[in-house]
Amino acid sequence: MSKISRLENEISGYRSKIQELESEIRKNERNYDSLQVFKGKVEASHEEFENVNGAKKNSLNDLEEIKKNSVIVQRYQAGMSHVLNGIGSKMVAVAYLGVLFQISAKMREYINNIQHCEEEIRKYRNSITNLNIEIQDARNEERQRGGNRNERCCV
Repeated sequence: MSKISRLENEISGYRSKIQELESEIRKNERNYDSLQVFKGKVEASHEEFENVNGAKKNSLNDLEEIKKNSVIVQRYQAGMSHVLNGIGSKMVAVAYLGVLFQISAKMREYINNIQHCEEEIRKYRNSITNLNIEIQDARNEERQRGGNRNERCCV
């Protein structure tokens, strides 16, 4: 196999790797976008939970005047206050923060993968550029050798 053929095969291999990396970038971008949409839904759900929970707390505050005259209202308010301010709402807050942390970590992973692929593509493109220069030099050498042979024949 000639030097030029070997270099052209090497370029072909690099182009194939670039295509694979570009495909990997697209996959990571799709995953990132999907996760970003999911994160938005999680944030909206949590905001809705906070709004509903806040509204329920406000309605409990409205019972202040009535509770003075009613033991049932006092017990209801105490129980609901425990529910709305207790472990359940705290667990939701902790779970929400945990989910956001995991989503953010995965999104960073996708970004890092994209950056890594882009860096690899740059390296392969630089290699292709260098190999093209080598091919051109090899072709020039072949032309010079062919020209020198012709001169010897005719002398």
